[in-house]
Amino acid sequence: MKFFRKDSQLDEMQEKRQLKIESNCYWVAWAALLVAIFLQQTLDAPVSQYAGEFVIFMLMSVYGLVASLKNGIWDRHFSPNSKTNVLLALLSGAFVTAFFMFCNGIKYGFEFWWVNLLLGGVAAVLIFSLLQFCMGVYKKRHDQLENENEDETINEEEEK
Repeated sequence: MKFFRKDSQLDEMQEKRQLKIESNCYWVAWAALLVAIFLQQTLDAPVSQYAGEFVIFMLMSVYGLVASLKNGIWDRHFSPNSKTNVLLALLSGAFVTAFFMFCNGIKYGFEFWWVNLLLGGVAAVLIFSLLQFCMGVYKKRHDQLENENEDETINEEEEK
């Protein structure tokens, strides 16, 4: 596998641009898979038709989550706090409610609106719980990495 482990032929600016391109490709693929899954589910396609996309989407999502938590990274734009987690969970719950309202409303009418609302509420609670759990893991790992960096700095200063 040394073929793939060559030293980079790019300078620092090119390396930064390449990482940005790769990041954009990841997020475009992630969003496209999500849209494809939702469209196929909305069109009442059999699960076997979009199972492959779902597996790839989940692999990308889980890998991104685990890699970020392992490296003590939360997000560029959101701070890791309960207020943000509540807001994101409520938005997700509203999306789930609207999605199921749309899908189930087409098939069965809107007389079971409360079931869709319940699904959205359950989704919001589960997402909030997952975000809180991940925030705890993040904070623990972030503190661990910060302490390692401080210990390395102290050791380097003592050697001088």
